[in-house]
Amino acid sequence: GMGGRVRFAGEQDEAFDWMAAADLVAMTSLYEGHALVPLEAMLCGRPVLAMKVDGVEDSVEDGVTGILIRPGDTGAFAARLAELARDPGLRRRLGDEAEARVDRWDWQKSLLQYRNLLDALGPVR
Repeated sequence: GMGGRVRFAGEQDEAFDWMAAADLVAMTSLYEGHALVPLEAMLCGRPVLAMKVDGVEDSVEDGVTGILIRPGDTGAFAARLAELARDPGLRRRLGDEAEARVDRWDWQKSLLQYRNLLDALGPVR
């Protein structure tokens, strides 16, 4: 089992420190309005294992930046958690892509892209 390898830290003030030290971030929520936890995990380069619910689906791409499970399917969640625990290469691939995805959403980079687009369109007539 997972005994000795999983730590339930509860509510933490320094979530980024915990995420950066983790191998992955697992979320079992069945509802998320605007899910910040997956974005924070991705910012730390950690893959996300979560239920496929609104909010989470907006940021986590299944099989690319994390793994999404049908809500309530605890068997599949446990199986994929075990797979991620056994496969550091998979965790690294998902985490690297997660970090790259969040990096593309950086507001300064987005602003520069819009400016370049407007420059390419030329002056307004």
